[in-house]
Amino acid sequence: MDNYGTHKKESVLAILNKFNTVVKFIPANTTNYLQPLDVAFNSSFKAALKAEFGNWMSNGQKEFTPKVYRKKLNWETVLKFVANALKAI
Repeated sequence: MDNYGTHKKESVLAILNKFNTVVKFIPANTTNYLQPLDVAFNSSFKAALKAEFGNWMSNGQKEFTPKVYRKKLNWETVLKFVANALKAI
């Protein structure tokens, strides 16, 4: 795995160990060489998905809870974001 902080949490490592998974971390700054899909696909997908969410935050229907928090996204909207992000790449 890469060195993302969550990957190194004891709780995550304990669950993986429970399923007999040996975890090896790749050296820092080697993503371009060892994780080509992260570079070629995932980063483009994440950028497109963030753009979808940003557009929704700016222009989407604004519904609020009684405590005046913006209501969270429903799954249908999230799936539309994913579909649009996939089309964008």
